[in-house]
Amino acid sequence: MTTSNSVLLLLRDNCFHSGEELARSLGISRSAIWKVIQALRKKGLDIHSIRGKGYRLSKKIELLDKDIIEQALPSSLHDCFEVYTYFELSSTNDFLLKHIKNSQDDLRTPVCLAEYQTHGRGRRGRVWHSPLGTNLYISISWRHKQSPQAVSGFSLVAALALAKSLETLGVNGVGVKWPNDVLWNRKKLAGILLELIGELHGDQLLIIGIGVNVDMPDSANMSINQPHTDLKKVTGILLSRNILAAEILKRISEYFKIYEKDGMASLLPEWHARDTFLNEKVELIFPHQSIYGKVAGIDEQGSLLLDMNNGKRQAFQSGEISMRPYGHEI
Repeated sequence: MTTSNSVLLLLRDNCFHSGEELARSLGISRSAIWKVIQALRKKGLDIHSIRGKGYRLSKKIELLDKDIIEQALPSSLHDCFEVYTYFELSSTNDFLLKHIKNSQDDLRTPVCLAEYQTHGRGRRGRVWHSPLGTNLYISISWRHKQSPQAVSGFSLVAALALAKSLETLGVNGVGVKWPNDVLWNRKKLAGILLELIGELHGDQLLIIGIGVNVDMPDSANMSINQPHTDLKKVTGILLSRNILAAEILKRISEYFKIYEKDGMASLLPEWHARDTFLNEKVELIFPHQSIYGKVAGIDEQGSLLLDMNNGKRQAFQSGEISMRPYGHEI
């Protein structure tokens, strides 16, 4: 356990702790405690300090706990996932990419969560801002036998599973945006990054990285250049990240099995019911051009359907494309 993690464990009771008390508990100097506090602040934690009283977290924090996550899973899934939790990683996707290459366990699905990511990333190389201990960063490895053409559909299915997870936990009005965003009131609530790592024992492996804004600190909001929100603002309560992680694993398993068995056709009605921009005019942004049309849903391959100005309907695969409402940023 790192010193930073040890200090955070002592501060999570939301009481004041003097530098001397923290130093004595951990067997280090008061100056070392001060350096750790500064490092935690740089990672996104809001820590109050008052002379004569010490340090205290500005708000309640729940640390990730493998046991709580596994116990919250349905009994049918208790032996299906191998859950890893870390204080700090470059990214949870990166961890799984390295872990799977060295793993001998083919029986359980690896899952990785981290309190903080130094290099969290989204689609198209974008930065995924990952402040410490306040949001959920989770990656899941999934072995499948789908055709290469069907792989991109997992991104849409993951968005549906995530939307269902949030709805189950009492978050109303959750929508999806092609190909992989989960929105509330047209503000980004969560995103998904899909990475394919080739074949292993004849199967293809996907890494599904999911980031959910749970309680985004004000200090991080200035760095995000699109409309966004978090679960605390939407619901007015602080949802358990551990319970949310368990619910996501449950729904991912459920929805992916449906997709592998029946394809996208069985999930089209749910996608269209949740599609935030169905029947609206949007701009598709390619690396070197933009295309405009009205959203007509998705097809059985997970392609976006646009009704073009010339009256024709055209399908677009995700790839290096971004979509936003016509005339707006999102």
